[in-house]
Amino acid sequence: MEKLSNRLFLYALSSVVIVLVGIVSLVIPAAQRSAEQAAQARETALVAADLNATLDSRLAVLRDQVSREQTAQAIIAEVTAVWAAQTATYAALRATADSLASQATAQAESLYSTATALPQQTQTAQARATATVQASTATAAAFQTGTAEALGSAALATRAAGVATLSAAETALAQAQDQRVGTAVARATLSAGREAALRNAAALNAENAAVLEEILSLRHSAPITALAVSSDGRYAVGLDRDQLLIWSLRDGELLQSLAHGGVAVNHFAIAPDSRSLAVALDDGTLALWRLGDATPRLAKAHDAPIFRVVFSADGQLLATAGADQTVVWATSELKILARLRGWAWDAVFSSGGRYLITTGDDGSLRLWGVPVLK
Repeated sequence: MEKLSNRLFLYALSSVVIVLVGIVSLVIPAAQRSAEQAAQARETALVAADLNATLDSRLAVLRDQVSREQTAQAIIAEVTAVWAAQTATYAALRATADSLASQATAQAESLYSTATALPQQTQTAQARATATVQASTATAAAFQTGTAEALGSAALATRAAGVATLSAAETALAQAQDQRVGTAVARATLSAGREAALRNAAALNAENAAVLEEILSLRHSAPITALAVSSDGRYAVGLDRDQLLIWSLRDGELLQSLAHGGVAVNHFAIAPDSRSLAVALDDGTLALWRLGDATPRLAKAHDAPIFRVVFSADGQLLATAGADQTVVWATSELKILARLRGWAWDAVFSSGGRYLITTGDDGSLRLWGVPVLK
């Protein structure tokens, strides 16, 4: 009985397995077909989308081409219309010109016929008038010819005179050039001689004082009341009342004259670097000239005349001594560094530049410590 039950169970289980296998064998192909159909549908959709996009792009290009073609056709139509209008205008103008030509020809023929039919007297008068006009024309032509010949002769004479003048001018120019060359050579020779004399000049001492030799003579139209020589030996500066005269010691040439509004110059000093002049003016003004400049730098700290102006050995300081005070200046800026009250006839820096010595109206000498530039 038990064996029978086991067999029945096995048969039932086998049947169930068979049924399940059959169901699975039916379901799997169906699922595969569904998946394939879905994939095909997606692929079809993508292909359709690409095709639609391609068609849209192509249609846009076609529409653009159609638009351009329509525009071109419109332009062609407009140009054709303008050309037709111009052709019609030209035809009308040509017809008008032909008509005017025909009228002129007919009028000329009519006038010719009338002239031919004139009586003999009228023809004779016409011939005389024609001869008179021809004679007048010939006379005018002869007059013009004579006038042209006269003008030509005058032009030739003027040209000949111009050539002669030009030739004389060229000769004079050549002579002047030769003279300038000769003068330049003479000046160069003289300058070279002076240079040699300056180089060979010995130091002045008791032995050679009796054999001084004149090397150069500087000329001026008025007395020179003060004189100084630059430290480099190139310039001499002289004082003539209210002006300073600067000469070159190499060739004696007057290089520059300096003045300030006619104000009298009481004293001057050449800077140690030989590039500038400090000038003490009678109105209490200090003027600092750079050699070659037309106008000076001006500064005023005195209410009375300045009697003396001096540079320190290094040129960085200036001192002006006057009837009211002595002033120490920074040369580069013309800045006042110190005021020393009281009358001073003269002032001088020590060789080291540490002291300034002034002379007073009371016969005193005063020694001052120079301020340090910072």
